[in-house]
Amino acid sequence: MRLLSIPRLALKALARNVTRTLLTMLGIVIGVAAVICVVAIGDGATDLDMLEIAGLGIAYNAKGLGQEAADTTMNVPYLDAIMYLLGISREEIEALDLEHGVVTPAPPLG
Repeated sequence: MRLLSIPRLALKALARNVTRTLLTMLGIVIGVAAVICVVAIGDGATDLDMLEIAGLGIAYNAKGLGQEAADTTMNVPYLDAIMYLLGISREEIEALDLEHGVVTPAPPLG
């Protein structure tokens, strides 16, 4: 059997069994969606545990129960905003970066 004949044979088999092909594809899609949901729910549940253990309740881009459980909620796309909440100024961050030879990117405006 030639290597090029394998894909052709597979496509013929898929065309002959349209219902089976569609149901298999549907099963794969539902299965992947279920795994994504389980992982997302589990990840959110561990976030609640971590907030409780850490004692520093800053919910970064949290949803629903995560926002309710946290002392502070942040819905901005930049993690350095947490430094401000902890009392560390932008100037202090830039000074430390300069000391270690790191270029501090300017925050976006707008």
